[in-house]
Amino acid sequence: MENIELINAFKEKLYALIKTKEVDENRDLRELGVNSIIIMKLSAFLKRRGCKASFGDLVKAHTLTEWCELIKEKAVKKDSKKLNAETIQEVSDVFELTDVQYAYWAGRQNDQKLGGIGCHAYFEFDGKGVDIERLRKAWTTLQKAQPMLRAKFTEDGRQTIKPASEFVDMKVYDYIESTVEECDSRLLFIREQLSHEKLDVEAGRNLNFIYVSLPGGKSRIFLSVDLLIADVASIHYLITQLTDLYHGKEIRFFDDKTFARYIQKQKNFSDDFTRDKAYWQEAIKKYPTEAIDLPLKVRPEQIDKVRFIRKSRKIKKKIWSEICAKAARQEISPAMFLLTVYCMVLSRWSSRENYIMNIPLFNRDEEDEDVNGLIADFTNLLLLNVSNSGNKTFTEYSKEIYTAFIERASHAGYSGVQVQRDISKNTGNPESVAPVVFACNIDFPFETQDTMESLGKLSYMISQTPQVWLDFQSFLDMGDLILCWDYVEQLFDEEVIEDMYGSMIETIEQLAELEDWNVTIDVLSGKQRKVRLEEIEHILPLDYPDELMYERFLERAKQYPDKAAIIDSVSQKIITYGELRHMAMSIANGLIENGVLSNDYVSITLKRGYKQIIAILGVLLAGAVYVPVSDKQPSERRSKIYEQIGIKHCISEEETIEKCGLHS
Repeated sequence: MENIELINAFKEKLYALIKTKEVDENRDLRELGVNSIIIMKLSAFLKRRGCKASFGDLVKAHTLTEWCELIKEKAVKKDSKKLNAETIQEVSDVFELTDVQYAYWAGRQNDQKLGGIGCHAYFEFDGKGVDIERLRKAWTTLQKAQPMLRAKFTEDGRQTIKPASEFVDMKVYDYIESTVEECDSRLLFIREQLSHEKLDVEAGRNLNFIYVSLPGGKSRIFLSVDLLIADVASIHYLITQLTDLYHGKEIRFFDDKTFARYIQKQKNFSDDFTRDKAYWQEAIKKYPTEAIDLPLKVRPEQIDKVRFIRKSRKIKKKIWSEICAKAARQEISPAMFLLTVYCMVLSRWSSRENYIMNIPLFNRDEEDEDVNGLIADFTNLLLLNVSNSGNKTFTEYSKEIYTAFIERASHAGYSGVQVQRDISKNTGNPESVAPVVFACNIDFPFETQDTMESLGKLSYMISQTPQVWLDFQSFLDMGDLILCWDYVEQLFDEEVIEDMYGSMIETIEQLAELEDWNVTIDVLSGKQRKVRLEEIEHILPLDYPDELMYERFLERAKQYPDKAAIIDSVSQKIITYGELRHMAMSIANGLIENGVLSNDYVSITLKRGYKQIIAILGVLLAGAVYVPVSDKQPSERRSKIYEQIGIKHCISEEETIEKCGLHS
């Protein structure tokens, strides 16, 4: 396709997406509502036609004139569509999972840290006057039309589609004659059963759908979905298509192999995969090697049964509209505004210089007509390295995050799941380095006026994801912004979450009042500032005890040598005070024999566990100063620490010495 033909086709595509006939080609397109979802669709449009203008390229430009110049600059491969079609092979009835599906499937296994649960979403709709039989018919037809609602997952991590005759029945309960107290109790029981259930996906049960008749003609619908079969956009399709069928409208019926063919087709863009893999191999060298250090109540490995709970707050339509208008004037998108506030809060509660944010991307190929309206999981993940907000102004911090996001998103052909695996391979640490999630769903409403009038008002929702600590969720409810945090209940003290979440809401409200966002904002809530001020006043002036750090330990070891001093949470190993004193003294003697003098700095590079405590006591007993240096630190950074502080001795163990190259 000649450039002029492609540009004209591109303009028509843009006009259709923003519902206009033409635009001023020099006007900032963000003012016309061009968001990341629209840009993704345009990027897919160009990609399908062989143009190398990437999502990142389009985001960096802001006018149609700039986009047209960009298209002219990028080479166009001739016959790219034909080449793509020729390389598609027939797919098997049993087909592979996407990277994200596989991560969800693996997280379901009971041997995974913070695992043993499904990636799951749960909804309740409160309605009135619903026709039960019409709803039952619509529910059955929807499952016949959408193959992934009948997906079955094998024990070796693959998927297949059950026949259309095998579907999940809608359950109906009649509580019309029940008292208010009885209804409340029974509805709560259903919620408890479904909201955190681990569906039997190996048997092909990915859904639960329950209708309850209530007094006064009211009703409640319960919907439980395993997200192996549907991303956020697909949940939107599920609800809207169910509504269409309820009203007797027709929907598209998909072939059972549609998603399998789609996965196969995506493999044909191997140029993107190879290029992006090489990019990420270099990028992750500068990435953090450990998860963000939020104040946790317990370590993740100490939790046997994971349970998520939700905090939620509504930002009224008027206020949210004003925020969006102010953000546009400062060239900040609504999604980037929310991400910046979220990162500021996490930064305030973390002492790390940087951390990794896990961002789901809605990666459906919008130009592939075969999957238009298909319910499935098209999600990709982006691992974004975020620096601590420090003393940066809100505008500076937002632009910094935006620049990093565009850079990384331009190389999303290599999935975040693969990036996580590469980080784990490089560090030897299987733990997730990105357990905090930012999911901005403001472009995919779960309900519309039609769905509310037909099925009922969305009144309750919660989600859960294996190996995640904290999941930011946002969506629009008839113009109002709903901000949710789904988090692992056992991981966090309730007051900590309350303070963090409250700080986020207060920061948003503060920014809504400000005209100029180029200011430094302390995201601590008023309550937290008061508490911290009282703590400082309480401890000042500082009165240091006239004793060494280890003196009370030595007294305890002498008084109770046979009592347990350490119980290791991982190995369950028990070390008595007497044993701990003996081991620490051995370390101290070894250090002195190897030339360590009083006040020398000694690094400790060990895996997390009881050996770290032994090493710390050993260094202190030798009269030296201990410097903890993580075994996950890149070698260059570790060497820089040694050089700056003047470290000549290190306590470690053979496995860590070999892995980190500490001999050198």
